[in-house]
Amino acid sequence: MHGRCVLAVAGCVFQFAAATPAASVAAASTEDTLAAVAERTTAAASSPQAAASSASADSPAPPVSPPPPPARPLESLQIKLYVQPRYEAQLAGPESGDNTFSVKRARVFFTSQVSPTLTGRVHFSVLPGKVDAKELWLRWEPRVRQAEVGLQVGSFKKPFSYQDFVERSSHLNLVDHTVATALVGQTLHFSGYDLGVMTTVDARRMGLPLRLDAGVFNGDGGGQRTDSDRGKEGVARLSAMPGKGLRLGANAAANRVGEGLAAATYWAWGGDLAWRGAGFDLVVEALGGDNYADICSCGDAASFLDAYVEILYHAPGGWEPGARVERFDPDTGTDGDRRMVWTGQVARSFSRNLRWQVNWVHVAFEDETREATDALVSQWTFRF
Repeated sequence: MHGRCVLAVAGCVFQFAAATPAASVAAASTEDTLAAVAERTTAAASSPQAAASSASADSPAPPVSPPPPPARPLESLQIKLYVQPRYEAQLAGPESGDNTFSVKRARVFFTSQVSPTLTGRVHFSVLPGKVDAKELWLRWEPRVRQAEVGLQVGSFKKPFSYQDFVERSSHLNLVDHTVATALVGQTLHFSGYDLGVMTTVDARRMGLPLRLDAGVFNGDGGGQRTDSDRGKEGVARLSAMPGKGLRLGANAAANRVGEGLAAATYWAWGGDLAWRGAGFDLVVEALGGDNYADICSCGDAASFLDAYVEILYHAPGGWEPGARVERFDPDTGTDGDRRMVWTGQVARSFSRNLRWQVNWVHVAFEDETREATDALVSQWTFRF
């Protein structure tokens, strides 16, 4: 009994002795803290600057100003060009045996995105001994109720003919345009480059698969280079995309040519169907109108009519066989002047920037006194 009491007393003494140093340390720490606070208070009272510094350090930092917006980037400038050298040999016809090397097209494009809604372009044709400005335009493209609207001014292509307006010359299915496309563009100037103003409304974002291009141009025989009379040309094209890979188009043009009593209005029209799918490109187009390059003694212009079917197959390995059949009549009121143009192609695209085409072109005339012609054309296209 006495032994247990002695042990209990000894344990209490041991615990008290063990706790005493910690309490001393805590007391000393508290005293040091109070002394440090007192010292800082005394220093603050003796130095207003120090007090202000301490208060500033203890107060929350002022809000950080947002960084300045980044500087507006410079206008983007895109430069593209392509060259199409070719070799052509006449195999049959009045010019049989003739052959020549030439550069069909060499084009340079400078396109600048001046602002999110404003684009400009300068486009030159650069051939040996001849430099020609093809396009010089500005295009404004705001968005109005989800529809994409464009207003274009300057020199550019008129919205007439699928092959001339929609297809690019650097990506034609075959090496050349049809006979009628050359007529309406280079002789009659219903299509091709001209000076004017054009508006575009693309309603596909609104769920309507329609696009309208309509403009007013100089329209005289000089195309974009001159405006020798007061008459102007109105051109419009409506395109519909009712299904995947399918495009339907219709276009019309009215050109006022001449002055005074000699002035006259000439019309042209066209319709087309283009389909792309299963590796095929199919184009069917018809063009017609007043052929005012051929005016009879009565003063009336002849009426031309043209239709063609064109097909291209994108085969494995980049091979692109194709064919076209065209029926062209420069004057529907005259017999014996129609012609059929048959074109066959073997081609290969080695890459997006390199393509080689070989076309055989056979022209048969309704007039039996005219000799049929055959030509072989080999053309390379380099894009940069």
